[in-house]
Amino acid sequence: MKVLKKILVDMIPVILGILIALFINDWKEQVDDKRFMIRVLDSIGKEMESNKNEFREILPLQYALIDSINIHLDNKKTSLAEIVIKANGLKVPIVKNTSWKSILNSKLELIDFEAFQKLKILKIGMRFMV
Repeated sequence: MKVLKKILVDMIPVILGILIALFINDWKEQVDDKRFMIRVLDSIGKEMESNKNEFREILPLQYALIDSINIHLDNKKTSLAEIVIKANGLKVPIVKNTSWKSILNSKLELIDFEAFQKLKILKIGMRFMV
C-alpha cells in the first residue's frame, strides 16, 4: 500500500505538469488562430478595397466601349474589332482573391458561419460586378 501511495504522490506533479502544459498549448493555439484570422480578414478587406478601386477605374471605360458599340451597331462597314480598337481596347479588371483562397485552403473552421456567409456573399457580389 505504501508503494502505491508513493507512486501516486510521485505521479500527481507529473500529471499536473502535463495538464498545465496542455492548457498553455491550447491557449497559445487560440491566440495564434485569432491573430491569423485578424491578419487574413484585414487582408481580405484590403483586397476588396483594391478590387473596388479597380472596378471604379474600369467600369467607365467599359461603358464607353458599350456606347461606341451602340453608335456603330448599324454600320456594316465597321467590324467589332475596329470598334474595340477605336475605344482603346477591352479593359478587364484584375480581381485579387489571394486572402480568400488562403482561408478556404487552411483554417476555414476558425471563421464562424455568419462571417463566412458575409464573405461568400461579398465574393459572389464581386463576381457579378464584372
